[in-house]
This record gives sequence, structure tokens and C-alpha cells, in this order.
Amino acid sequence: YMVTYQSKNKFIELAPAKFHEYLKEDGLFNALEYRNSHNENDSNGREHYQRSVKTLFQVGTKTTKLYKKETKLPLDIIPLQNPYDLKRNTEGTLSFKVLFQKKPLPNQLIKIWNRIGATTTKIELTTDANGLINFPLQPTGRWMVSTVKMERVNEEGVDWQSYWGSCTFGYD
Repeated sequence: YMVTYQSKNKFIELAPAKFHEYLKEDGLFNALEYRNSHNENDSNGREHYQRSVKTLFQVGTKTTKLYKKETKLPLDIIPLQNPYDLKRNTEGTLSFKVLFQKKPLPNQLIKIWNRIGATTTKIELTTDANGLINFPLQPTGRWMVSTVKMERVNEEGVDWQSYWGSCTFGYD
């Protein structure tokens, strides 16, 4: 099964130093470079943001091809193999396609999180020219593949629009 959710835009305004730190922490270098080249480093960050969330569930032993269905989410993270087809106690590789507005998202920072018990590990990858990534995976714990896409906008009282996307799945 697959569940998706897209939130409505929410507004946030951060002081210049906090906005700079937030952009840096989330790898939003395009926004950092823009602010620097346009002398905006001393300006508050005014942003609309929304979430594009996808969760895959496995019920029983029968698997389907639903995992690779494109959604209407603006930021869509799509597995190219069914994560639930991996066998326990084996290591496999998963590939994902990352789309923004239905088009491949190249050179995008992707974070892959794995939580087993109280321990969380994270790796960071960048999509290739076709919006693809792949990484080794053991079918253990909870997994999240996530990214943030930020664009400059010209709206009253808002300078940036960000899209926070994730695809989650897990193993017992």
C-alpha cells in the first residue's frame, strides 16, 4: 500500500543569521548563493513551505508494483525496486527517481535515514543528471529518503518557496 500527503503552504520568517544557518544545514546552496550575490544576507528569510510525503506499507507476503507509481505530489521520490522484495539478512541496493513537477531533479541533495532501535544513521547523496540515486540497504529498521527543493518567488511578503519531500518504508 502507498499513502501520500501534500500539505498546504505554511509561512515562516527567520532572522538573517537563523535563515542562513537553516539554508546551510539543509544544503540549500542555491538560496545561499542567491542571497549572497543579491546582497540579501542581512534580510530576514520569508518562506512558504509545503510537505510532500509518501509512505509504503507491506501487508502480507504478496508484493505489487504500486511502489513505483508516480503521484501528484510536486516533489515525488519514487523507488525503482520494491523495498519489500529484499530478503531479510541480505544486503541489496535500492534506486530512486526524484521528480519535481513531474520532471527529473538533477544535482539534488538527498538524505537517506535509517533508524534501528534508538540509533539513527544518515548518508547524503546527490542525484545524477537524470534525477537518480542508488544506495546499499539492509532490510532492517525504518527508512526515509528525503530532500528539500527551494525556489525564489516574487510574491507579496514571501521570497522563497520550499518543497520538503520524503518517502518512508520499514521492516519489523
